[in-house]
Amino acid sequence: MHELGLCTSIVEAVEQRAGERPVARVTVRVGWLHHVHPEDFEQSFQVAALGTVAEDAGAELVLLPVLALALPYIAYIARIVRGSALEVLGTAYIRTARAKGLPAHRILLYHTLRPSLAAVVSFLGPTAAGIVTI
Repeated sequence: MHELGLCTSIVEAVEQRAGERPVARVTVRVGWLHHVHPEDFEQSFQVAALGTVAEDAGAELVLLPVLALALPYIAYIARIVRGSALEVLGTAYIRTARAKGLPAHRILLYHTLRPSLAAVVSFLGPTAAGIVTI
């Protein structure tokens, strides 16, 4: 029952943000892969909120498909790969591969995309931390 730990962390964050003001509603967006059960979440939130500014607050759990949570990251990664691929396409070894007569798909996959993914790897660390903490 990880819902209680999740709700305890949510209540702590709500207390920090609200200060002494009472809270009427708390909405939490979670992906399906977290396996949070709505009934258990509501009960755990009521227990975790006892004696806090969120004691009388209603908790709403919004279960989202993982794709909806990942779309902003997917778009940003696509921009990184495109920019990096355009940079790699202007290098000398790509011109050499074309001069040797390699097929375009092979140049794109093996000679362009592979070096382009190095920029994505440097972005994935902070992105993974951001996805986990949302």
